[in-house]
Amino acid sequence: MPAATVDVVALRRGPRPQSPGRAAPAARDAVVWLSLFVVATAWELVELAGRPRRAHPTVSSIADGLLAHHPLKALAFLVWLALGWAQARR
Repeated sequence: MPAATVDVVALRRGPRPQSPGRAAPAARDAVVWLSLFVVATAWELVELAGRPRRAHPTVSSIADGLLAHHPLKALAFLVWLALGWAQARR
């Protein structure tokens, strides 16, 4: 739900005009992000299939161990909110 709220706010504001000296994002930026996504997804799937889980942890199983403590969970949530707010302000 917070991501949808950020999306609505960003869409209502519209794109910011770019300064004359700044180039538009290139297609290579998309390739870099897509490559990172593919690598992370592949790693998650390979580790998910591996057994035992302690020897081959997935990102979610690592996060489960860290977020089991309420102060860390609250801190992670606040960081997540701050990152979303920073993204919405851009």
